Amino acid sequence: MKSGQTLSEITSKSITQLEQVIQLEKPDMVLVHGDTMTTFAGGLAAFYNQVPIGHVEAGLRSYDKYSPFPEEVNRQLVGVLADLHLHLLKMLHRIC
Repeated sequence: MKSGQTLSEITSKSITQLEQVIQLEKPDMVLVHGDTMTTFAGGLAAFYNQVPIGHVEAGLRSYDKYSPFPEEVNRQLVGVLADLHLHLLKMLHRIC
């Protein structure tokens, strides 16, 4: 990431570069973590290549699309795209 980049620039560059990796590696699933712009870009690149998506740290919601910005919308959009939703608290309860 470079200083002064917009969210659109980060997203579009990330999608383009991640798509190249997906096409080269041909994964069975792409795991994305959290709620960053690259999380969303990874999910979208996987979706565009018809690769299933697993979202680690799924389910967190503020229900205000501007708070935190842009993380809340990133979480919601990845939630729509994801085939597997991994909620950390539920996973911890199973381990402990």
